[in-house]
Amino acid sequence: MKHHRLLAFFLITFGISWGIPAVLIVLSKLTGAFEVSLKEYSALSYLVVWSSAISAFAVISITQGWDDIRAYAKRFLHWKVGIVWYAAALLGIPLLNVLAAPGILIYRV
Repeated sequence: MKHHRLLAFFLITFGISWGIPAVLIVLSKLTGAFEVSLKEYSALSYLVVWSSAISAFAVISITQGWDDIRAYAKRFLHWKVGIVWYAAALLGIPLLNVLAAPGILIYRV
């Protein structure tokens, strides 16, 4: 894996984002014991969305170790923007999502 890190990243990402849901869907159809959902806010949809980040951390930790994981994670926290942009990203976007959701605001005429 150390020589083919990019290939390992893509294979792990593909395995997480397509393999795990495919296996779960097949098992649910065969057994009927559980229901699999890929709807917007299901746990499986979060796994699919974050599969590339999970793969990146896995490949870096396996090939380079914990020191490089810390350096990689540190780059996520090193933003060169002001406090207003932090507030807009962390508060404004979720607020817009809640306001845009159907059924949140009920208008009565």
